[in-house]
Amino acid sequence: MTCTNCKSGRMVEGKTILTFSRDNSTIVVKDVDALVCDLCGAWYLTPEVVEEVRQIVDAESKSGHEVSVIKMGKAA
Repeated sequence: MTCTNCKSGRMVEGKTILTFSRDNSTIVVKDVDALVCDLCGAWYLTPEVVEEVRQIVDAESKSGHEVSVIKMGKAA
């Protein structure tokens, strides 16, 4: 699959880091499975991964922590 961002790179399986701000919290989710462009680094998530990340962010935003760093796969 060709990258829709740079139009030249190839999408390969990899990992990315996502950062969210919600209410008074900052939530960082590490090691998120993604397709990553081997040229520009753009990333794309499957709907299943998006849902898993959404659940993590929802739960963590209720924790009361100002900053949370979650490693994907260990959050469940």
